[in-house]
Amino acid sequence: FNAFSDVSLKTSLATRYGYPTAFGGSGPWSPNYLIGSQISITQPITITHLGLQVAGGTGGVRIGLYTNNGGIPGGLVAQALGTISTTGLIEFTTANVVIPAGIYWVMYNFQNTITRNLDVGSPITVNYITLNWGSALPATYPTTAYNALFFPGGWRSYTGDLANSFARGYP
Repeated sequence: FNAFSDVSLKTSLATRYGYPTAFGGSGPWSPNYLIGSQISITQPITITHLGLQVAGGTGGVRIGLYTNNGGIPGGLVAQALGTISTTGLIEFTTANVVIPAGIYWVMYNFQNTITRNLDVGSPITVNYITLNWGSALPATYPTTAYNALFFPGGWRSYTGDLANSFARGYP
């Protein structure tokens, strides 16, 4: 048993959790937000990649995997940074982080407008905050809802179409 076979074995056991297969619909996601939705990770894994399906657009992306905090994102557990330069399935490496099974949020911060693959007609809760491109992902997601007068930095949500979002890792 050597390091090469260990890497090969881990690669062969890697699974994508969430929604990696391209949906037929599409729609634009704007820059300068941290926006995303929930996925389910069904067993404890070591996260190696975070990804999405892209139908159009190019530019930088920051992706964060957040714990679930009562139906909104919680604490940042893994992140990836990359450049979208093509369409289709795109994934970026993360530091290897061991996480338990559970519900997580895959959140995106785009440099430019990106057209995402969507399952039009499959409503889900989308959560977002304003986050200028170039800013670090917050270690803890805001726990207070948006209020223009009292908490303009709070989170917002809406019912949107299911987007292709996923995490990849091995048991």
